Amino acid sequence: MASNLPVISDEERRPIRKLPVARGTKTALVEDRQIRLHAPGDRPWERHPDNHRDRVNVEQHGETFVVYKPSIGALSALHKKDYVSFNMFMAAGGNRDAITRYLVQMGEPELRAEQHAARLAEKFVGDGWMRTALPETEDEPLRSVYFTVTRYCDLTCPYCYQGLNDRANTEMTLDQARLVLGRIKDVNPNCQIVITGGEPFSHRRIHEILDIVDELELPMAILSNGTFIDDDAASHLRSLKSLNYIQISLDGITEETHALTRGKGHFSKAMAAIRSVIDQGLPFKIAPTLHNRNMHELPAISDLAISNGGWLKPNQLKELPHAGLNYTDVVMSSEGLMEALRTVNKYLVDKYGLPRILELGHKYSRVDPEVCSVTAPNSTFICGMGQSLLDIDWNGDVYPCHLNKGREMLIGNIFQEDFTAIFQRVEDRGLRVKSNEIEKCSGCKFVSTCAGGCRAGAWFNYGTLESADELCDINYSSHLRRLLVGAGVV
Repeated sequence: MASNLPVISDEERRPIRKLPVARGTKTALVEDRQIRLHAPGDRPWERHPDNHRDRVNVEQHGETFVVYKPSIGALSALHKKDYVSFNMFMAAGGNRDAITRYLVQMGEPELRAEQHAARLAEKFVGDGWMRTALPETEDEPLRSVYFTVTRYCDLTCPYCYQGLNDRANTEMTLDQARLVLGRIKDVNPNCQIVITGGEPFSHRRIHEILDIVDELELPMAILSNGTFIDDDAASHLRSLKSLNYIQISLDGITEETHALTRGKGHFSKAMAAIRSVIDQGLPFKIAPTLHNRNMHELPAISDLAISNGGWLKPNQLKELPHAGLNYTDVVMSSEGLMEALRTVNKYLVDKYGLPRILELGHKYSRVDPEVCSVTAPNSTFICGMGQSLLDIDWNGDVYPCHLNKGREMLIGNIFQEDFTAIFQRVEDRGLRVKSNEIEKCSGCKFVSTCAGGCRAGAWFNYGTLESADELCDINYSSHLRRLLVGAGVV
């Protein structure tokens, strides 16, 4: 569980960046500085004589061998016996009979050796070792859409990625909602609609919008601060067949702590909403935004979720450069956060048992499309923004994702054009960058799983989409731990 939890950056805030340029442009002007953008085929690190991208690289972690080849995105974590089998397999050009012969020599009965060899060969192929180049994969379009029905919110949280300005008179009409949702369904009838805001339940006709989503049989999730959710609202949610879960923000288990970031007087409303959701038996997540003054209450927040069959979804605080936002006393160090999350993970496993935590984790993770780069599966090599993931604002404006929502990232308006034109604009502007096109990532063992990390983090911190996420080192540690956990090392 801990390996899937996001972390908070301790990078210093930076001003808004200017319009990104298409890949292939040599430089971009950002804050009066010329920032180098390497075009495909013009990446000097690929010409380095010590380039290890095309080699099979091996690291040993205890009794486990981590084997990787960045140029094809292949990666495996193997115990000693399987590592020898791997070498036999590769030397034989992918012939699994070589593994079988080795296992028989090591004393395995022939039938068992054949079965063992078949499993290993399947793993090696799945891990990418039979590729000759990076795969030309294309994300399924519109796997997830953040659907902002209004920008109005009754709270003024200092870290809101929507910003705190231009909130009044920002409601999508029913006809507009029906139009957009119909266009989404035409592209992908299985697209998950993430109903968000602002505060979506402040919309005067929110329940009618939810009914439209349900009638179209589009899977949905709802993100809310909870202040407008009462027993009647929760009862209506229970009637929605397409609802995957509702996520309610809770930054503390006491009024004092919750009020630090969400304002006074809202804690009791959020708790009442959670209780109404629990009483209705709805699938739910509790989403705290973590900082250095609420971490001590994270175990209790976790208990509230897990003990009632819900899930914990800590939010990573991205320092988005919206005017007027104040991060005082909010940001904590990445190292401190990771350690705290590991502690909470151990607490939950010790209290509820690993099987229960894995059961709940699977229940909630399987309904969320893997569109963000830090959770994407092997062979993706690219963040889903602008293709499998989009954000649609109340006025029809479309953005690559819900975090990259500055005006410089506007890619179209769905009220005025269709998705074909919007996807083409994303391509024309070069907004989707593969991890092997990012200098720091091109030789990394996790080039196929991390995809460079969050593109919003790269853009807001470095002024380019052709950079690794600002949390690169933390993401690397998390991916390595996850890999070793999967191999049974830690």
